[in-house]
Amino acid sequence: MGFCLAAILNSCREDTGSTGANILPPNDQISAYETDTTSVLTSMFLKDSIITDDTVYSGLGSYNDPIFGQYKSSIYAQIFSPVGATTTTIPWANDSVPVDSVVLILPYITGVATSYYGNLDPQTIVVDTLESPIHATNSAGNYVAYYSDTSIKYDAAHPIGMQQIVPLNPYYGHDTAVRVKLKKGWWQSIMNRITNNPNYYTTFDSLVKGLYITVSNSLQLPGQGGILFIYLNQGSFACIDFYYHDKSTPTIPYYVQFPIGGTFFSHIDRSYVTAPFANIHPSGKHDSIPANNLMYVQGAGGVEGRVNFPNLYKNWQGKKNILINKAEVDFT
Repeated sequence: MGFCLAAILNSCREDTGSTGANILPPNDQISAYETDTTSVLTSMFLKDSIITDDTVYSGLGSYNDPIFGQYKSSIYAQIFSPVGATTTTIPWANDSVPVDSVVLILPYITGVATSYYGNLDPQTIVVDTLESPIHATNSAGNYVAYYSDTSIKYDAAHPIGMQQIVPLNPYYGHDTAVRVKLKKGWWQSIMNRITNNPNYYTTFDSLVKGLYITVSNSLQLPGQGGILFIYLNQGSFACIDFYYHDKSTPTIPYYVQFPIGGTFFSHIDRSYVTAPFANIHPSGKHDSIPANNLMYVQGAGGVEGRVNFPNLYKNWQGKKNILINKAEVDFT
């Protein structure tokens, strides 16, 4: 990668006539000077992480980046009972009200170029339940930050949903949402334990601490896969749809939506094994990686680049009364 630093200093032309230079003190005279060469040192280092909780969008999917290698983004999110729901307003699952189906719905951005990163290739979505809740604040009432390398224990041995989806192109007016069917037996057991319980909200929150939504994709070649930007903010319509019917009126379908969101964050996994700089990568994240020819940068807590000019001050410190009109760095 080529770099150049240009600094141009301009002033009025020296006046050798009867006014101007013969009046100004010699120390106040400014001459024009320009340089387009200086020592440039470039390096890279890996960032530890970034805060990813309660952002506008959360990434979901895996992508084999041709330069940086494998990139995978998963989501931890809370699930809530419907507003105003009680065991008397909704006929929860029992012998006369069986569960028909349970579907997780995750909308992603539509109609803009930032709807996804990579490609709209098939993705196998896996949904697990958390074993510990996600807390927005700690016991002292202070805000809890969640980072891209934060993990919460989940029940990996018993996923409640696994389904391959093919994302639709958001430019063509499709209903752009990830839909994953969840196990009816899991939901039925929760509803059965809530039925006729006066402490409805407390019981539901204790049974469903949250969801871990990730992907399990087969080997992806460079350029395959993609990251969908899921919209989980309030009003995003991210939810679990619970469909059921009453045996007394079997032709009438019913459904209830359980919102997804609240406190949520993205967890990001990366592998730089196939990256061009993998063979020179140091053991520590904070150690710099030489970037003599090419410097790479990656967002979301990835690779950060540094450009240093070690001799810049030395080049100018001997000159006094400097007025810098322009200084720029050009990246090729």
